[in-house]
Amino acid sequence: MRKARTSKFRPRLANKITITNHKKQMKSQPLNTKNKVIVVVGPTGSGKTEYAKTLAGKTPNQYELINSDSVQIYKELNIGSDKGKVEKYGGNDMTIKASQYEINPWCYSDLKTVPLWLINFVSVKEELNSPEFQKIARKVISNIHSRGKIPIIVGGSGLYTAVTIFDYNFENIKDNKTEYRELSKEELQGALESAGFDLDSLNNSDRNNPRRLVNYLFKINSKIENDLSRKAFKAMDTEQKTSSALYEIELHSLDCELDLLEEKLQKRVNKMLEEGLISEVENLLKHKKVPEKRLKHFIGYQEVLVFLKGETGEDVIVRNIVASHRRLAKKQLTWNKKYFQNFS
Repeated sequence: MRKARTSKFRPRLANKITITNHKKQMKSQPLNTKNKVIVVVGPTGSGKTEYAKTLAGKTPNQYELINSDSVQIYKELNIGSDKGKVEKYGGNDMTIKASQYEINPWCYSDLKTVPLWLINFVSVKEELNSPEFQKIARKVISNIHSRGKIPIIVGGSGLYTAVTIFDYNFENIKDNKTEYRELSKEELQGALESAGFDLDSLNNSDRNNPRRLVNYLFKINSKIENDLSRKAFKAMDTEQKTSSALYEIELHSLDCELDLLEEKLQKRVNKMLEEGLISEVENLLKHKKVPEKRLKHFIGYQEVLVFLKGETGEDVIVRNIVASHRRLAKKQLTWNKKYFQNFS
């Protein structure tokens, strides 16, 4: 009989997904359902989305979902992000203007009565940094509360979730896009060249369009700011980060046994390939003109890029993607234990 694998990546209960619920009361306010936010965390593949959908589906007029997955926010990344079947929400006009974005609700095709926010609202050619997500997510939460409903935040980005619910301010991160709009065309061109951008790669229209130049400059500095915000958050001690939640938090934490998780990831990746992940990457490169260096940031897409270059065989793709997700799951468990299990 084969001996079970042992690993540091162990659950509290074996061979099943375990769920623990915690609540944290804000220090400055009494418990208040108008200020309540449900947060669902867990490693990739543990079933966070289905769990949140089941929770919201019990009383759909009470809840709205907020995505905090840092890949599913992008419009063009569908199969590899495991976005599932989503469609535009069919209710009244609920557009929220936040930052430079117009945020509209979506919904899962099998849960059309529950709005799903912060999905499909950014182009993958851009990068949304943590301060921007924080600002947008908090505005969506306020909007949901104003309509007497409870937000359920669900997604794999611990950083996005943490900076949204905890009282953390990115004091040193500026809204550079506003500053850039005050620059002349020549100043924008000079700033791009100083950042190492090749102006000759632009057509004549883009090169002389201040709005386009602002967008290019913002993309370059957004990456820098995202890295800075990540380092700034990590530099704070744990107590500093989690001592004051901005909302009454109800935490649902999902853990999953390693062997079960790996089996689930294997099935998920096989399904992605059957649904056309390779074709999706080819289409992003050829038709939507998404830079290859941008796709290298995302699990699933980076492994397909290696395959398309002929550096690996198709039989290796699944193994490589599963291995990447497994490494991510370990990081997520460490992050969740450090920042989200500190509720009493």
